[in-house]
Amino acid sequence: MHRFSRFFAVLLLLLVFAVRTRGQDQAAATATLEGAIVNDIDGSPIPGARVKTGRQFAEPFYARTDDKGHFVFTGLSLGVYRLVAEAPGFLRNYEARDQRSPRGLLYLVPSGGDAPVTADIDGVGTLTKSPGAHEALHATLAIRLTPYAVITGKVTEAHGVPRAHCEVAIRARQAGSAAEADGLTTVKRVFTDDCGEYRAARLLPGAYYVVADKHGQWMTTRRVLRTTYYPSALDAASARPIQLAAGQQVRADIRMLVERGVSVSGTIATPASDAAAAGQTLSTHMLLYQPAPAGKMPRPPATVADFIEPIDGRFEFRNVMPGEYTLMALMRAGDDSKGTPVSAALQRVAVDEDDVDGLQVALEPVRDVTGTVTFAPGCAAVPLRVTAHGSNSLGVSRGETIASASGDFVLSGLTPSRHGLEVQAQSPDLAYWLTAARLGDRDVHRDGFDYPVPAGETLQLTVDCTKTGAGR
Repeated sequence: MHRFSRFFAVLLLLLVFAVRTRGQDQAAATATLEGAIVNDIDGSPIPGARVKTGRQFAEPFYARTDDKGHFVFTGLSLGVYRLVAEAPGFLRNYEARDQRSPRGLLYLVPSGGDAPVTADIDGVGTLTKSPGAHEALHATLAIRLTPYAVITGKVTEAHGVPRAHCEVAIRARQAGSAAEADGLTTVKRVFTDDCGEYRAARLLPGAYYVVADKHGQWMTTRRVLRTTYYPSALDAASARPIQLAAGQQVRADIRMLVERGVSVSGTIATPASDAAAAGQTLSTHMLLYQPAPAGKMPRPPATVADFIEPIDGRFEFRNVMPGEYTLMALMRAGDDSKGTPVSAALQRVAVDEDDVDGLQVALEPVRDVTGTVTFAPGCAAVPLRVTAHGSNSLGVSRGETIASASGDFVLSGLTPSRHGLEVQAQSPDLAYWLTAARLGDRDVHRDGFDYPVPAGETLQLTVDCTKTGAGR
């Protein structure tokens, strides 16, 4: 009996020890995160700022700073967190690094040792971690928010009439970004209200160009409003950039310019077709637009200079400003935009200060685009889905086909446009991607290809399936 009593006494002690150890483990499995949010310009605290933190796929936690800019989260489970801090008039903590989403990670896990550990978290702030009571984690975060800059103004027409519902683009020179035709990258778009006023907020410090676009206006009169750069220029070279400091607000009023363009005219030759022989109604539409910069598809209809239907084999585009253009013509069987494409043409046109007359446009029958796929070494030759996609103001152009295991394919149903290319394996378990594309002797991988393609030219595609290829 005495032996059993000793056994139960030892068992009870073990249970008590296990419970205490478990309690300590639970205490160690939590973290406290507190910090302060201050103005990056003068270091003053920001009261009323909202702080959100959370682990991936988990419900986030929220806190608000007090009058001293202080916030605190308690009872957080250990793990990896993301954090977003925001306040009226300030950029979010990650936006000051020109990030679209928070990338910096908070590792709320013990660092080992008794000494505090400090680290700068990209787009978040400075984090200091130190062991607390019962070895629980205590982290302090210092966050600096940058006041955002604002551009406001009014857009008017030539006689001072407010221009309502006008698109205003804020553009900047950004290395490595896809630029518009003027060499600038659009960072924000806003529209004027019914009084012609606009406001573009949440801007980083830097130099900006403000552009009032003739949004939605077709050039059908001899004198029209032109896309105008602040304060009143027709191109970026003549425009005045606005230099913004953090928190600065600048007013930039724009009076849109009226400028007479030149005429681009000529004749269009229509080939014989089975549709015409069968007595079907044929309709022809022509489009003149500025080609997209390298690496970008055209953005209709903003790039359009004019849209017409030729009459008795003659055409004329009016009010065309100097520049490089693409002239597109498309004939369909039917009298609407849903008719079957019969013939098409696509050619470059250079326009200067004088009228352009005598252009000859020859429509050619719409033809299929043929090509072959070459597989990189180590990649199995499997059937692939090949897609060509483009768009213009006459609609969307898309061709899709399955390349055989031998690599041969035929794309049908395309209409005149710049087309990008994609490949995809039919099996969801396989990953293939395009690493090179050529049409004839031209590289079309990055910029795409223009349709119709010259007779006799074929697409040559190269695909890869290895991790090394993914980085190319």
